[in-house]
Amino acid sequence: MTTAQAISTQLDEAVPLLEQLSAVLKAEQQALVSQKIDELDSLVRDKLLLLEKLAILEPHILSAMNDDSNSAENSQLAGVAVLLESCRQLNQENNALVVQGIKNIDHSISFLHQVTQTGTVGLYDPSGKTGNQSAKRNLGQA
Repeated sequence: MTTAQAISTQLDEAVPLLEQLSAVLKAEQQALVSQKIDELDSLVRDKLLLLEKLAILEPHILSAMNDDSNSAENSQLAGVAVLLESCRQLNQENNALVVQGIKNIDHSISFLHQVTQTGTVGLYDPSGKTGNQSAKRNLGQA
């Protein structure tokens, strides 16, 4: 088998892996949006397994990118590049969702910490206006 054939075979192997990775990233995004945290563990494991397999193929893909001599490989490489870009975009979107979720959690913790420290919380009065009224709340007590 020639080097060109070996690279072509490696690119052929990369396509279904990238398609699977794209599907996992889409499922991960759905789990993040719908806040189904229990699904994320298996999705992250699947994603890591696919990334490990793709890491083995990475040198061959990089070699193909640097070699402009074979037009058949170029069309294969273009398909791989499209899939890689799609996966990159999905991963970026998922990262933004995670970062926003962390910000929301931090804000909630900060608010709860403030309330427990000051013992006050903005409550609505009968006229509909808010004000800091003492509302001692002991979390964990019924």
